[in-house]
Amino acid sequence: MPYIPAHIRRYVYAIALAAIPLLVAFGIIEDSQAPLWIAFIGAVIAPSLALANVTPDPDGDETQESAE
Repeated sequence: MPYIPAHIRRYVYAIALAAIPLLVAFGIIEDSQAPLWIAFIGAVIAPSLALANVTPDPDGDETQESAE
């Protein structure tokens, strides 16, 4: 994937965040699909964010501690 400067990624993501609610308002996409489209655009623009959520923990601990 080609390098995209941070200011361009931020601009494209801001446009997407403004466009998605408009698409919902005009009935082009369903309101339940909007978060999926935003997540998809974020994963394409900044794949490191998506990789951080799917890669194993560097400590090797796969369990999650419950909040007490």
